[in-house]
Amino acid sequence: RVRTTTLGHDAGALESFGQLARARGHEPGGRVVAVEERPATVRERRLFRAAHDEPVLHVVRVRSLDGVDVMLERTAYAPWVAAVIRTIPGGQTSVSATLQDRFGIRVGSAVTTVDALLADDADAALLGVRPGAALLQVRRSSTAEDGRPLEAGDDRYVAGTVPLRIRTASAPATAPAPRTGTGHDDAG
Repeated sequence: RVRTTTLGHDAGALESFGQLARARGHEPGGRVVAVEERPATVRERRLFRAAHDEPVLHVVRVRSLDGVDVMLERTAYAPWVAAVIRTIPGGQTSVSATLQDRFGIRVGSAVTTVDALLADDADAALLGVRPGAALLQVRRSSTAEDGRPLEAGDDRYVAGTVPLRIRTASAPATAPAPRTGTGHDDAG
């Protein structure tokens, strides 16, 4: 299958896949392939501040742009928001937008790690690529505006479909700290 759909993503932006796609003139899509509630892992308990016996909701979706599958999205939701997530229809193109628009829950911040990996058999089957195909992995954990842990995600993009742009800028200039007690004659 030839993949020609591309979607640029700015690394510092807090836009969901669906919001980003629409802003760039693409039609986002998706299908839920698995929903499972299971005991929190040690990492999830720490990240979500969850009790030892508290279950975590895991959702796996295949995401598309203009009808072409481009990303596998695995998301674990904090226990406090799991009941809300269960009410969102599986074909919803933006869970983040729905959380904000229907429930007043806004993403306040996220920590994102970008890496590359090779598709295993499961990823390859869901994305329609060969095992061993290159994928761009974007892992994130986000918090709501009120500071509560919200979700942890592992998104795997088919190579060549979503370029990552990183914008950099110099820090605002600050006045130099006054020099005191150096014992040197600065006059010349």
